Amino acid sequence: MIVDLKELYHEQLREILCAKSQMVATLPEYSRLAGSRQLRDVLNRHLSVTRAQRQQLLDLLAGHGLDHGSDEFRPMRGLIRGAKLQLARTLTGPVREAVLIASAIRLEHLEIACCESGRLSATRLGLDDDAQVLLECLLEDHEAVEKLTTTGTESISPEASHPVAHA
Repeated sequence: MIVDLKELYHEQLREILCAKSQMVATLPEYSRLAGSRQLRDVLNRHLSVTRAQRQQLLDLLAGHGLDHGSDEFRPMRGLIRGAKLQLARTLTGPVREAVLIASAIRLEHLEIACCESGRLSATRLGLDDDAQVLLECLLEDHEAVEKLTTTGTESISPEASHPVAHA
């Protein structure tokens, strides 16, 4: 049971860590499925950033004397499962690229929401160093969304908007 802001913050840190861990597990598969080099590069660069963020969160938790808790954040799991189902029903090509980009953007927005909530709690608790780490994660995640959006705008051809005839 969460009885105070400090316990809520600790729970939020664990959720953020779980979300980052699930993203680290998901991005290599997205990169493998990406057809364009541009999208693979964006996903691989963000994988590197997310791994570093995950380590920073582990350090924050250790600094509070906490373990990392669960390895799964249910909202993230739901988004990942939904994306896998959609990918399984999507032909390779520009439409699959669009599915990968849309899914990655949704995952990033969930991470952004979690980091912003945690940053607010850290600020209210006077944990300025923690708040700064979470702010940096937020900025990096916003940058990832921008790069994914730009990649989608530049690399998904207009032909993707027309149905493909099935043999």
